[in-house]
Formats: sequence, C-alpha cells, structure tokens
Amino acid sequence: MNDALGQALLDEMAGTRTQKLWTDAPNFAPEEFPVEHLIRTYEDMPELEQELLQKARGRVLDIGAAAGGHSLYLQRKGFEVHALEKSPGACAYMRHRGIENVIEIDLWRYAPDDPFDTALLIMNGLSLAGTLHNLPAFFEHLKSWLKPGGQIIFDSSDVRYLYDHDNLPTDRYYGEFRYRLRYKTILSGWFPWVFVDSSALESILDEVGLSWSLRFDGEHYDYGGVLTCQ
Repeated sequence: MNDALGQALLDEMAGTRTQKLWTDAPNFAPEEFPVEHLIRTYEDMPELEQELLQKARGRVLDIGAAAGGHSLYLQRKGFEVHALEKSPGACAYMRHRGIENVIEIDLWRYAPDDPFDTALLIMNGLSLAGTLHNLPAFFEHLKSWLKPGGQIIFDSSDVRYLYDHDNLPTDRYYGEFRYRLRYKTILSGWFPWVFVDSSALESILDEVGLSWSLRFDGEHYDYGGVLTCQ
C-alpha cells in the first residue's frame, strides 16, 4: 500500500516530519491536508464536531478513524470505542496514542463480532461511500453493524459553492471527486470521494430505513447530525 497518510503520521510521531501532506484532484490545484487537523484535541475541534461527539452512546465504532482524535476523546470519556482504519501507518499512530481497540481493515471487508450502538463518521465520513449512487449500499452496510435503534453520527458539506451557478457538472453529481494523497514521494492510489448535500441525503433516508433524530448546521456549508435506524 502506498500509505501517504500513514507515513506522514509516523513521521509526526517520530518528530521528523518536515514536509506537508497534499491532496491532488483532477482540475483543481493541489491542497494541503493539514496533519495538525488529524491530531488536534477536542478543544481545537470545530464546534460542529464537538457537538456531534457529545451524542455518542454505548459501544462506538469510529469509521475511517485516521489519527484517532475522536476515538481518543471518547475513550477518555469512558466509552468502549473501536477505531476502524485501513492505513497501517495511521493504525500504528493510534496505538502509539494509546487507543485500545484499533481495527486495521478496509471497511467493506469488516464484519464485527458484536453490534455497535453508534457508528461515528465525523470529518466528512459519508464521503467513504465514494459516490452518491453508492450511498444507499453504504448505509445498509453500516446498519448491519448496529443494534436495533442504533445511530449514525456524521457530518458532510454542500460543495456547490465551488462552482458557478450555471456551471455544475453534467456527467456526475457535483459533490463527487477523485483524490489521491501525496507525501514526499509517496502517492496513494486515486480514490472516489463524495460530499453529500442535505437535499440529496434526505432523498434516500426513507429508502434505507434511517431518520433524523438530531441535526446541526455549521457556518461554512457544513452540516451534520444523528441518524437513527427505524
């Protein structure tokens, strides 16, 4: 695996990181992916993330946990938290931070022994679905890990602001992108990523047996909340 994310975190752990982690996307200029955002404490997280973390209950699965900031906060609050992440370097970093239950596997191959009360998808976790078309299957996959009445805590963004009003893509949903991560000479593979606007999300909730139990709206086209299994 070309683990750009993991190597950046391992260098951070060793105190040797001198270069930035970048995201590349076709037709967009490269953007820095600040490693500091992955390792920040609760006090430094955006208010929306803080609000969402307070809604966790029971046994928690942190999906796409990266450096484990959310897992570590909840673990210190007394929750049983399992941090799911496919990056070997990121998993090593989480273990170094003291996260007790780190699961190194791709989410599509994961099958828990016991169900969870809460699935945590903070920092645009819905994007792991890859495309809007794949979002219903993604939700069904998550629901198979949850207890009856379990909840999905997430945030997402409406990225319509990136486009001129009359210049939305015609070949795909406007929130769909392809990215890769780049650190030093390490390149990840290209992967699909989707930012889901609230209207698009609303249109599929009944289809997948989920309903809002709480919603928050952020200040920068972001929103999030708690979805409950019906």
